[in-house]
Amino acid sequence: EGGRLSAETLLLLADDGDIAASNEYDWQVLHNLRSFAQELLRVADGTQLARAAAHFGRQLLKLSSDAPHASAFYAMLSMLLRRLDAIGYFEGLQPELSAADATLAGSPPSTEPQTGATRLSLAGSSLLPPPAERAGLLAELVDSLGELLVRARVFKGEILAAAIELLLAAPRPFVRPRMSRYAAVLRGALEQGISFPALASAALDALEAWHFQMPAELAPHLHAVFPALRPYLTLCADEAPTSVVVPGGRARGATQARRSSGAAAAASARRRAGLRLRLPA
Repeated sequence: EGGRLSAETLLLLADDGDIAASNEYDWQVLHNLRSFAQELLRVADGTQLARAAAHFGRQLLKLSSDAPHASAFYAMLSMLLRRLDAIGYFEGLQPELSAADATLAGSPPSTEPQTGATRLSLAGSSLLPPPAERAGLLAELVDSLGELLVRARVFKGEILAAAIELLLAAPRPFVRPRMSRYAAVLRGALEQGISFPALASAALDALEAWHFQMPAELAPHLHAVFPALRPYLTLCADEAPTSVVVPGGRARGATQARRSSGAAAAASARRRAGLRLRLPA
């Protein structure tokens, strides 16, 4: 309808407390920017991305701090961190811990070699920026993600899903000493994932990755995570689609079709998550 966002992208739908844009055209621009940036980050050359990561990452951190209820900045930062993890940008770095985090960590970080999926890592090569530049970005991420761990407790719906997805994409040097806090993040991600299938997939990805990369740190907290997996194992193939509220009763035909299509895609994604959990190890 003349450049308007669809109901699914304009509104933050999951809870009554979600926020709707006062100027929907601003949100249209932000939505388009998020889509463009995520695609650019997905296809960017690893070496070029590594060179720009510190500046781009700091800009996204500032934007997400200035506009904490704009999920687009969390989504862009999540994609950036996933790409940086894939090229080994933060490998070999160890951020300083606060006294509280050092107490939570309990024991020194594991030095076991990492296993799991093959990655096109640049770690240890001259193609990565100097350690001081990478450590500077990591230090800023530690501060910002530490604040987000606390701030996300008051978020709802789509904002909460975006914030949790960002926390799940955090560099391992940040996650490892905070695994006791991350058990709650994982559980929240799986619970929210019933309504946001992309978040369920991110949670399962993180759970699998940490199982391979940080088994000693993860194992003591699995008992708090496992109950949240139960709904994925009991989902019915004919589950009802999630309802969507359309503002002011507008946008009937095309919006209804998008709504039905989106609900079917969400149900399919949840079934895939359930099948993934049922697969033998």
